[in-house]
Amino acid sequence: MIVKQISDGAQGADISVIPSVALKQVEVLRDGAAAQYGSDAIAGVINFALKDDAEGGLVEFNKGQYYEGDGATTMVAGNVGLPLTDQGFVNLSLEYRTADPTSRSVQRDDAAALINNGNTFVEDPAQVWGSPEIKGDLKFFANAGLELDQNSEAYLFGNYARREVEGGFYFRNPHNRGGVNDGGTNDSGEQLLLVADLTPDLSGNCPTDIAVGSNVLENPVYINQVANNPDCFAFNELFPGGFTPKFGGIVTDASLVVGTRGELDNELN
Repeated sequence: MIVKQISDGAQGADISVIPSVALKQVEVLRDGAAAQYGSDAIAGVINFALKDDAEGGLVEFNKGQYYEGDGATTMVAGNVGLPLTDQGFVNLSLEYRTADPTSRSVQRDDAAALINNGNTFVEDPAQVWGSPEIKGDLKFFANAGLELDQNSEAYLFGNYARREVEGGFYFRNPHNRGGVNDGGTNDSGEQLLLVADLTPDLSGNCPTDIAVGSNVLENPVYINQVANNPDCFAFNELFPGGFTPKFGGIVTDASLVVGTRGELDNELN
């Protein structure tokens, strides 16, 4: 079977950077879109028409959460239209939003097994499935136009957006992470804890046969020869219950379009 992957590295346009208060209307064109915009639009076109009011404005405020009691979201937005001389306009829109994370998780089987074996350091749930936390989502859009004469006009529109998000990833087991906590197996097939010797000449006599099938934190050999031994180290000392890393990012988006449009004189020589 041959599997062909197309559009490597491609990503869909992020239309969420457009504040809703900046839109006058949204047009969805299907049949006939290619005739107007070319063959690239054969699947259809979505037109976002920006507000072009030269006066007035509005303010919106929304706050809510999910029925589970999490994901509290706060959003405030505003739009204002201003005149640009008697022949033009400047329309400005701003939106800011924050959202708490959500969780629809159940405890992982491996984390539950650690708890059942007496590991009291494991979080419940150890891994969260849900929407990430949005620490700040700022969107700004500007649209301007100026009539130059009866047949032409100048236009400008652009945006700036910045979003900071943080979410959880996969749970890291405190005992059997390959290359980190994985010390191989013994003759009985039991998983062994990876213990590092911190002495320059490897004279720490660190144990290499501590099984992690049960609660290794209560194993006297681990307590006496690793946890209380400055010459030996295992990652369980730092993360006895494992850990779940968090991944965050700051995404910025900016654009600016400036131009003129109009009609040419039909009486060309």
